[in-house]
Amino acid sequence: MIKRIKDILGENMLSVYLYGSVSLGDFRLGWSDIDILCLCKSTIT
Repeated sequence: MIKRIKDILGENMLSVYLYGSVSLGDFRLGWSDIDILCLCKSTIT
């Protein structure tokens, strides 16, 4: 997933944060989603 985000954002990507059920070890297949936050150098247009 990180590679795909990097392909899209390129050098604009500073970091990616994983949060929610996955990061807490409470992921449930078929129920949970994957929450991410991408920090970028500049506004995405």
